[in-house]
Order: sequence, then C-alpha cells, then structure tokens
Amino acid sequence: MNVNDVAAFEYPTTCWLEAIFAKQHALAEKYGPIERKNGFHERVTMPLNIQDRFAQYLVKDYAWRFTEEITESLECLQPYHGQIWENAPEVMHFQEELIDALHFLTELTGCLSITADDVSNPPRPEYNAASGRIEYLLGHPVPPTSVRSIENVAFKAILDMGLAMNMLKCKPWKVTHMPTDEARFKAQVVHVWHSFFRLLNSAQLDAKGVYDLYVRKNEVNQFRQRSKY
Repeated sequence: MNVNDVAAFEYPTTCWLEAIFAKQHALAEKYGPIERKNGFHERVTMPLNIQDRFAQYLVKDYAWRFTEEITESLECLQPYHGQIWENAPEVMHFQEELIDALHFLTELTGCLSITADDVSNPPRPEYNAASGRIEYLLGHPVPPTSVRSIENVAFKAILDMGLAMNMLKCKPWKVTHMPTDEARFKAQVVHVWHSFFRLLNSAQLDAKGVYDLYVRKNEVNQFRQRSKY
C-alpha cells in the first residue's frame, strides 16, 4: 500500500495542525509498544522528563529520524542539479519523504508536551480557521528554486534541530549530568518547525498539500501496523 491507494477523505473544519497532532499521537500509541517489545527505549515513560538521560536519548532518536528523512528526500533530487526539478517523476517521492520527516517532528514535539498552539498561533485574522496554522508556518509561497537552494533550506532545518539536541547534555558516556534549560530547549524545537516548514514551502507544498500527504502517509502507516509490516 502507498499514498496513492488511500481513499478520498474529508478535510476537517477544525484546525488541520491540531488534527495532525492528534493523528500522530494515535499512531505513536501503537508504535511505542512495538519499539519497546523490540528492546528500544524500555526505560522511558510518558510524559517525558527532559532531565532524564533515557528520555533525552529517545528525543535524539526522533531527531535523527527527522534528519534521515530529510536526507532521503534530497536524495530524490540529486539527478536534477542544474535542471528543472518540479515536474520530475521523483517530485512526489521527494515530498513524501518530507512528510515522513513531519511525522517524526510531530512525534518528537508531542512527547515533549508541546502543542499545536505552541508551535503556531496565527496572530492575524485573515488566516483560515482550519488551515491557518499551517499557512502561517509555510509563509508566503515561493517560486520553484534550484536543487542547491532547497539543500540550503534543508540544511537550516537540520542545523536548527542539531542546535536543539545540543542542549541535551545527559550523554550516555558521562557520569555527571547537566540540567537542561527546558524553556529554552522547547523554544528551539518550535524554531525547528518554522525552518522545516520553509523547506516544505520550497518543495511547492501548500497547506492543503501538507495535510493531504500527511493523512495519506498516516493511513499507510496504520495499514503497516495492522499487517505487522
């Protein structure tokens, strides 16, 4: 099953970003036991205590998954340096890998008790009530840019995530553990959302495109859970 096999669905009349958070939470509740059964993160409890070394290790695991998915997305564009890429056959795969990254970013954010409100609270009334937070994060539409330009935007998202993870100092090899400034750390995670959504914008995804692809990939992941993929 892939995203093209997902049946048509209705868009919610309430906030799409909140719907994404809710769908990711439901998905994570099923994946969590699978990961623990496989021997991963057995000593982590929810909600996370960010001062706990095992919690920090889990957060960094999600951060790496986010980074890996962005890298996989960029791999799709490698044949198109110096060429027009937006109509290339691989563009859908490129966008889909970015939505995989969105899954992991949302899961990382949710387990830190950061909400859709925290990530984006559009201050201007012209934003649509349902899609407004996603529109706010995406910013103004940008024309198609070069692969090199997209890589630069991707680097900024990865850099911002790395800066957030560098605030977590409870390393597995350290005896003395340093406390984390939780407010500063969470603010940096929110900053990752803004830089990552600039990448989604560069990938020519609008609010509807982001939500559509997220829901479709979420359905694929649910199918994988049911089929014990």
